[in-house]
Amino acid sequence: MKRNPETMRIEERTAVGSPKGYEPGDPGADYSSTAKVVTVELGGLNNSGVGGGDGGGGPERARVLMNFGEHARELISSEIALGLLRILESEQKIQQAAGGGAVGQQTLDALKHTTLVILPMENISGRKLLEENNDTCLRKTGRPVEGGVGVDPNRNWGVDWGVLEKDYNPSEEYGGAEAFSEPEARIIKKLVEELKIHAWVNVHSGMAAMFLPIDYQAQVPEDVGMLHNSRIIGSLKAKYCPVCEIGSGGATVGYKAHGTIVDYLWEEAKVPFPMTWEVMGDTQAPFYDCVRMFNPLTKAEFNDVVHRWSAATLEMVRLLPLNPKIPKYDSFVAPSIAELPVPDMKGFTAWHKERIQKLKNQPSAKPDGTTGGVEAGDAGSREKDGGGGREGGGGQHGEEEERGEEEQHGEEEQHEEEEQHKGGGHREDERDEEEAAALEEAEAEDLEDFRESGKETGEGQQGSSQDSHIGHGTGANSRPQEKGSIYQNRPIYRGGQEVSSNPLHLQFLLFGCLFGLLFFGLQLRKRYRAKVRSRRAIRSFSGRQIGLPI
Repeated sequence: MKRNPETMRIEERTAVGSPKGYEPGDPGADYSSTAKVVTVELGGLNNSGVGGGDGGGGPERARVLMNFGEHARELISSEIALGLLRILESEQKIQQAAGGGAVGQQTLDALKHTTLVILPMENISGRKLLEENNDTCLRKTGRPVEGGVGVDPNRNWGVDWGVLEKDYNPSEEYGGAEAFSEPEARIIKKLVEELKIHAWVNVHSGMAAMFLPIDYQAQVPEDVGMLHNSRIIGSLKAKYCPVCEIGSGGATVGYKAHGTIVDYLWEEAKVPFPMTWEVMGDTQAPFYDCVRMFNPLTKAEFNDVVHRWSAATLEMVRLLPLNPKIPKYDSFVAPSIAELPVPDMKGFTAWHKERIQKLKNQPSAKPDGTTGGVEAGDAGSREKDGGGGREGGGGQHGEEEERGEEEQHGEEEQHEEEEQHKGGGHREDERDEEEAAALEEAEAEDLEDFRESGKETGEGQQGSSQDSHIGHGTGANSRPQEKGSIYQNRPIYRGGQEVSSNPLHLQFLLFGCLFGLLFFGLQLRKRYRAKVRSRRAIRSFSGRQIGLPI
């Protein structure tokens, strides 16, 4: 900040929470929060506070508000904010991060016509509590509430607030006593009203995704501007996060969320381009290892996440004027729909698909101002359907040949299936006959051995003898277990009940118990290592100082 006083400014915003639900003197009744707010204007700081021009009546600038560190356990979020601010310190770093060349120069021009406002850490109290208690799974704020601690700042906004899903978990998603009861939400709401922002980015971690509204419904709003917003997200996905899922929050994340910031900004504040970024996450991590689940574990991964999403921010600013409601900068040239198509987004309806087709059919502008006619996809369809081409005008003779080949191929497949069926049936019958013959022969041998043993002395003695033989795996009701016998590993039955299926079952049971003990020991070891990793992570993340070393 001190090195760039003409282009960067830092200030503090404070708000007091609602006392609703608290008695005077209760912990949390006078809860407040203070957040640092960084304004970046490479075209010169505007002291009017609303980002309108360069302070001397210049052209309107695009106004972007970015929020980081909303959930305490997502440590990497604030690190991206710090990395982005370091890049914005110098024009050389900006051009380098943007890829250099014409794109780098255009990105620099875009930033000079943009007011970028950054909240490096929204949830100060939650982060402080996480560090003090080593509670690396804490999501909410540090405000004391009935039965625990914390409110989820992203459930405290006024659209669809208080609606609870069947899987609602208050320890994760408690939305406060009323909409806008929390000072964190009040600080951001006031900033939105003052700046009259065009775009909003809320940076989270836990998965790889980019969301548009709506969070409480599984669809993207039916708005033409949203189609162009989708194109921008498609560019970010292609360049910086190929594995990212994209779509509306309600259609993509796997659950519906109510009272979120992005829905309020879209429906009430009328922000043209609100979105949520999920920059990374390990979905295979156990539930207790939140450091691994929400944050990178190695230095290389850490640097990669910070760099990619800092660069993605620059690309987003460069492409913002694709949305017709966002001011354009001097060097902006809109890419055609063929150069930057609308990606397939989760939550698109039939309305979106119809409008996408209309965009494709619109003539694209050439550099000389003329139009280039229909897009390549439509030309290809004409070639496929029209006469004279190989696909469309092959003639009747070719069609007859194709039908003849298909009929012949079908008859051959049918004949092969019948032969296989017959052959398989014969083989199965032969196996059944062999097994039946072997069974009769074995039973005859067993009965002969039993008679020769001299134990056939009466019905009562015979019953006890048979029981004894069953217990030891010998006698008339047992089965020979010689190697290669067809009875090997077959179950033994008496009176229609299975008596024993394998003499090794006790060994398998013992093996299962030993495996269970080993598994339990490994789980304890994993939990211990997760705690150690949590302590190290809190010490290593540079944003751990509540004052933020900016």
